[in-house]
Amino acid sequence: MAVQTTYSNARNKLASLLARVTDPNEIVIINRPGYENVLMVTASELSGLLETGHLMPSTKSGSGIS
Repeated sequence: MAVQTTYSNARNKLASLLARVTDPNEIVIINRPGYENVLMVTASELSGLLETGHLMPSTKSGSGIS
């Protein structure tokens, strides 16, 4: 489950947010007014997401896992 927070709160609570991202493997969404929101995820989670995206069939080329 994702946790949402503001940019200001993320700055003030960075250590606790990092702990939440790494220990229970949560995703933290940082809301930034006037800018695109960003996510905090572990490097291993990002790697898995990128690998999954790479293995999914491409709508343009039709390649992927058969």
